[in-house]
Amino acid sequence: MTYWSTELADFRSYLSSHPGHDYRDWQPTKWQSLLTVRDLLTGLDGVGTALELGCGSATLLTQLQATGVGCVGVDRDPVALELAAEAAASLGTPAPELVSGDFDDDAVTAGLAPADLVFHVGVIEHFEPARQRAFLELSAAKSNRYVLVAVPNEHGAVFRSFLRTVTSEGRVYEDSHEEISLPDLASAAGLRLVAEDGAHLFFGRAKFYNAGDPELDALYEALGDRLRKADHERYADFPYRDFTADDIRTLRAAEDYMSRETRLRCGFLRYYLLEKQAGDVD
Repeated sequence: MTYWSTELADFRSYLSSHPGHDYRDWQPTKWQSLLTVRDLLTGLDGVGTALELGCGSATLLTQLQATGVGCVGVDRDPVALELAAEAAASLGTPAPELVSGDFDDDAVTAGLAPADLVFHVGVIEHFEPARQRAFLELSAAKSNRYVLVAVPNEHGAVFRSFLRTVTSEGRVYEDSHEEISLPDLASAAGLRLVAEDGAHLFFGRAKFYNAGDPELDALYEALGDRLRKADHERYADFPYRDFTADDIRTLRAAEDYMSRETRLRCGFLRYYLLEKQAGDVD
């Protein structure tokens, strides 16, 4: 099975065994961490439309649409789009406009209207360096002003523990990850770096936590203190617990409380908000 086929099967299995739950319960920490990114984006001047290239399950896109932003997502894997549609349906909201196609196909790209914000999460790191720049330049070309790029923090403690678990389960990435420096890449592409931060400090499922990494254990000791101050009984077993949508508000408050430096160093994701130069803005 492909990655997205596995994800869709897991999502359907989860909903079947958890009546009354929705996409947020299946991906509570992903949903929680991206809410902060959503709020950053909706606080920008003049963001009325958004385009996601390689949208996958379209989590952030769905969150943006719920605030009134006009959203379009494109992905070459129809199963990913099927998951995005079913995720939105589970939330009782319309799915963003989903386009089946490859953004490397000029015919597909030409049919995508420019948007105030163009973004992608976990896509650009799969490309070799020359193609990374070409993809970022394509993103800027389709953007009226802003580009957001998020990449896995492969050197961070949270990613290390996640990778240890999925490797032990016999799961591997379908594509390799290339080294990338977004600040350098943005500068070469003529984009201004507006904001840089990290996200996704928590695991949605306890199985992804592997004790013994000093950096991760120190992080979770600090986060555990914040959680237990909020609700000692509920979070007494952290980090050995699974989360649901009921935890989202508390998790978000704890993650936002941590320093930006900690989020950048340890978070599963790093994200970069870029802006076109004044003379390039449409």
